[in-house]
Amino acid sequence: MAASERLGLVGLFAVYIALLAGRFDLARLSDALPSFDLRIVAVAVCGYLWCLWSAAERRYGWHARVGAGPLAAAFGAWTVWMALSAAWAPPDARADEHLVDLVLMAALVAMAWSFYSRLPPRHRTTPWWWFYWTGLVYVLAAFAQGPDSLGRYSALGGGPNVFVRVVMLAVIAALFLAAHRGARWTLAAVPVLVAAGVLSGSRGGLLAFAVVILLAAVPLLRRMPRLVRRLTVVLALAVAALVLRMLLSERFRAVYDRFVVQTLQEGYSSGRDRIGGDAYALFLDSPVIGVGLDGYYGLAGRLYGGEYPHNLVLAVGAEAGMIGLVALLAALVLGAATVVRRGTDRVALFLGLGAAYFFVAGMFSGDYYDSRFFWVLLGWAAVEARLSRRGSPGLGSPGLESPRPDRDARAAEGLPVPLPTGHSRTAASTAARARAATTSRL
Repeated sequence: MAASERLGLVGLFAVYIALLAGRFDLARLSDALPSFDLRIVAVAVCGYLWCLWSAAERRYGWHARVGAGPLAAAFGAWTVWMALSAAWAPPDARADEHLVDLVLMAALVAMAWSFYSRLPPRHRTTPWWWFYWTGLVYVLAAFAQGPDSLGRYSALGGGPNVFVRVVMLAVIAALFLAAHRGARWTLAAVPVLVAAGVLSGSRGGLLAFAVVILLAAVPLLRRMPRLVRRLTVVLALAVAALVLRMLLSERFRAVYDRFVVQTLQEGYSSGRDRIGGDAYALFLDSPVIGVGLDGYYGLAGRLYGGEYPHNLVLAVGAEAGMIGLVALLAALVLGAATVVRRGTDRVALFLGLGAAYFFVAGMFSGDYYDSRFFWVLLGWAAVEARLSRRGSPGLGSPGLESPRPDRDARAAEGLPVPLPTGHSRTAASTAARARAATTSRL
């Protein structure tokens, strides 16, 4: 592995850890420490690694020059408009905190896109291993920690809604690794991951996963090898039976109460109906530009303990109006149009599946910063789709030769450079004719 490639992977992993860690204040480590947002340090470290990596890549040459395309412009427009809405936020809004969230998220997303788009194809599957092992680590940590007072599982300082997103992304990663890398053994962890997601008690996270899997089942199964396709179908039936068993078993009483009693019998929605109604009312009050960043909390939520609308679309509509919604819709349409086209390879579709999961999950919980993985995965999907359609070496483009950074290094040292496949016969015949001509002249 070339030094620039290794540095690129290290930088991308640092960005991934910063995204995964979420909000982390220094005061959480000890009450004696000052309140300082450690995400600022994380972004600074990632930025430093990006600068080092950029310098190395300029020296040895970029592997690819394909970015997220129009999606990047739409994401930038949405972020800028959301940040500008802080100018007319109500006095009780926490606009400064959310402004910091938007800036840090935009920086991390941009670096994640940049690192990923310029890695060689053989390294662009590495994040899927990160997703897979992260999910298993979270499951082990949750089982070691045990349930909370309500019987719900979570891990490593995050809530149940964060936990379910991590483990469901690991399920998608297991499917990808089995289909694309031939690592069928990763499917063995899927029942455990799904069971952990059920134990989280996150209804929105599980519903979002079920929706995107059902909608994407046919195109994904078509792009799987036959054996993996059969294993996936059998595994899906087994997992469905397992979930049904957990819902009806007395051993998992907390699960039964959460999904059956509270949801189906009592209609308990965790206050989402009131929260959604208030957010929609704020949108009607100012439909064009919205009530300003974090205006929901400043005008309604603080009166009864509501932090945010728990719905990305409602939050954007209430606080940034139709202009914000148009910018968000433009990003969604441009990203989806880039990914979902005839000829799109399986890698782009799996990344799009992950992005769709985080977006649908964002309709039930989370704020703007919690949408960060949606933006990252959607951008990566757009990169893969554009690479495959341009004929560049994409992960899902069979028959295309992968970049060979060793050729550049050998050329720089004056050593013989092996020719690409398909040119060797022509080059050999040309060399033979040249030798024959030289011999005849002698």
